[in-house]
Amino acid sequence: MTNNHLVLQTDFGLQDGAVSAMRGVSHAVADNIIISDLTHGISPFNIFEGSFRLL
Repeated sequence: MTNNHLVLQTDFGLQDGAVSAMRGVSHAVADNIIISDLTHGISPFNIFEGSFRLL
């Protein structure tokens, strides 16, 4: 069995449960998934900042 990998980068922040909900849904879809959090601190709707972090 192979592991699935998922890297999360969002502009959600950590104030509410949005990131936790994403992680829960991901585990419900693939129970053997490995989730890594790149960042959740991108400024809202800032495409340049998001692409820079991916670079």
